[in-house]
Amino acid sequence: MIFFKDWNRQTISLWIADSQKHSFPPVHEDLTADVIIVGGSITGIATAFEMTTHGLDVIINDADQLLQGTAGHTTAMITSQHDI
Repeated sequence: MIFFKDWNRQTISLWIADSQKHSFPPVHEDLTADVIIVGGSITGIATAFEMTTHGLDVIINDADQLLQGTAGHTTAMITSQHDI
């Protein structure tokens, strides 16, 4: 796993340090969807993507920021640069 030190001497995952952060406002109204996925990590996002390609309406519910938990601290990734 690749880490580096920031100015405060905290160890930070390269994937988190190098990624754009996206914030979404809390939802205060009732929503409906075909599928609700709890957890915005790599599995939740990949599943949501696949379901939307099949025409399903999907909501991803995460407690914090997408891909900033376990997925942000691992070397597992989606890439198009490796053969099967």
